[in-house]
Amino acid sequence: MINVYIDLSFNEENGRWEAIAHFNIPSSGKPKARYVLSSQKRERVIASVKAEAYVSKLSKWLKTQDFSVRVSEDFGGDNFSVKSFAGLQMGQSSQDELARAADGDTRKIVPRVWKKICKSHPHLTQGFSHHHKMTADAVKQITGFTLNGGCSPDGGIIFNKQGLPVLAFEAKKQGDAGNAYDRWYKNFHHLKCINPNLLMVTFIVGLGAGYHSDGSPRGMLGGALNAMRLEAYKAGINIEPKMNVFNLGVPSFFASVEGFAPSEMEEIVYQCILKFLTI
Repeated sequence: MINVYIDLSFNEENGRWEAIAHFNIPSSGKPKARYVLSSQKRERVIASVKAEAYVSKLSKWLKTQDFSVRVSEDFGGDNFSVKSFAGLQMGQSSQDELARAADGDTRKIVPRVWKKICKSHPHLTQGFSHHHKMTADAVKQITGFTLNGGCSPDGGIIFNKQGLPVLAFEAKKQGDAGNAYDRWYKNFHHLKCINPNLLMVTFIVGLGAGYHSDGSPRGMLGGALNAMRLEAYKAGINIEPKMNVFNLGVPSFFASVEGFAPSEMEEIVYQCILKFLTI
């Protein structure tokens, strides 16, 4: 068993925050080795250490999946609610933390940003409202049909004065495999059927938000690219949709394997809502 201890420090020479993993490798003959992850943003380093990608890289660097992890108090001092990691369990624990962070941040940040914009730009938000879900009763008022349940994207939905959903926010985490795209599509299709002009902004995190070594997109990222291209085709848009920007006419996806710092997510949400209101 290899013992790993991760601490956080600021490197004054390069002006970057660094998460440094210290560990002893008994069979190597080396008294100590280090694995460094750095960023100019402290929050990004903390989020990255919690992500499966960092743990996977550690595993490859150590050439083993059998190691325990402790973290310094800078990371909250809770060892990410995990005392030790081994193989898939290690990655899954980190992924669960990342998923909870993405879902929870989106659920808190979107309504907070909406209130902020309502206060600073009341002339733009007049007639619009934000709600956490679209209830079955609301669907019936519009369509005349009774559905078995409503729709609750993580960041909620902005409605216009006619009660139509016009802008929704979602967050999805996926590892190297999973069904996050299918679950995303259910919410998207639900709302899109009620309002064909609906726009949805989705934050995708975890390994599924990145690329394979051959350059091909992993699961959730590949699904996101497919969704944007098919919606572009339906809308008669002949330009390739872009990731990590607010798109008109097609879904918008912001992807990060390591996850998003709350401040980063808040800025993205703010810019997306503001752009929507000024279309």
